[in-house]
Amino acid sequence: MFNFSNLFRSLPTVSSILPVRYRARKCTRERKAKINKKNRAANLAKARKYIPLLKKKQLDKSSRTIETFPWRTSNDDVYLGLFNQMRRYNLLEAILAHRELHHPTMINMPNAPLNVRLEIDLTTDKKNKFVDKYHKIIELPHPYDHGEDRTIIAFCQSAEMMEEARNAGAMLVGGKDVIKSIESLPNKLRRRWRRFFVSVAQTSRWQCGTKVTQFAMMRAVISPNPAQCKKFSRGLIMLPDFQYVLAHPDILTELPAIRGLLRKRYPSLQHGSLTLDLVAMIKHYIKGIKYNMQVDPYDESLGIVEMKIGQLTDEPEHLIENFETLFKDIMTKAPKRAEQTQFIIRCLAQTPASKEKFNINLSPFISTEEDSESDSDSDDEDEIKKKQRI
Repeated sequence: MFNFSNLFRSLPTVSSILPVRYRARKCTRERKAKINKKNRAANLAKARKYIPLLKKKQLDKSSRTIETFPWRTSNDDVYLGLFNQMRRYNLLEAILAHRELHHPTMINMPNAPLNVRLEIDLTTDKKNKFVDKYHKIIELPHPYDHGEDRTIIAFCQSAEMMEEARNAGAMLVGGKDVIKSIESLPNKLRRRWRRFFVSVAQTSRWQCGTKVTQFAMMRAVISPNPAQCKKFSRGLIMLPDFQYVLAHPDILTELPAIRGLLRKRYPSLQHGSLTLDLVAMIKHYIKGIKYNMQVDPYDESLGIVEMKIGQLTDEPEHLIENFETLFKDIMTKAPKRAEQTQFIIRCLAQTPASKEKFNINLSPFISTEEDSESDSDSDDEDEIKKKQRI
């Protein structure tokens, strides 16, 4: 009798037909990864070069084209803004012009906020390297209510400093106990939610309503609240509920336990979230004004900062001082270049109530910035000469 099992055994297997593929060497894998990375960067560059028609029209009006050609200036009082440079005003003239425009006899919004739009040149000496986008909180000499509810968690050791931090406005203040509760958070929540959903699956439809209300009550207990800060227990603190994390250097040895959970929000001297004066830093984060430097989606060498510096009813001197503080803070991010070029290209003063924009003359602010830098350099040179004499 013929045996079919021997026949099937004699047939070639799939592994014998297909070629054996061995793993590539480490150097080969790294070389291919670099090639793939370059190809991805080239594809992104091609995608960024594509500019829609409407965006091209906007770029034709930007400081990249019109503001760089002196022959586009107009000598007449009336001219087409599409083909000529915008007239430059002092900041005081722009404030007074906006006040006239928003007078009760015209727009009737005398309390309108005054915003400034700053266009920044992000290029550096390297061709493909640009200044990264960032966000920062600054203290204005004449602050206003920003209308944000900012939540802060602060870490420190001493009880006196904890009480001062709470009085300053921190939502939660603690030491080792708070760190341990944050460290054990994920596993505890995972078990609790797993038990809840299993119980929901095992209940009937008419009982699901009570289970959902129980879940809402459980979430209310888990989410931190200023009135419930004393009720926190191990594993009931959620980091996403806090916007900023501050710390004192005396607890620096305990913080590495939650470094993986904090990630970019880990306190450091570079970001200013690790400081000896914890109370002053909490007040800075609560009362300070936040601004973002965003990169243009079609032009990676152009940065934009939009920020409110006050209201039209404020004193013009106060508005000018607020703008000068913002200008100096942005200039701290200016890269060192071989050729001296302007970091802030153009500034427009505008309000949300109207489309009127005034081009601000930045030469007074740039000259004051250069004078301060020259004074600091001269002081350094004098100190070096004194040391050499000694």
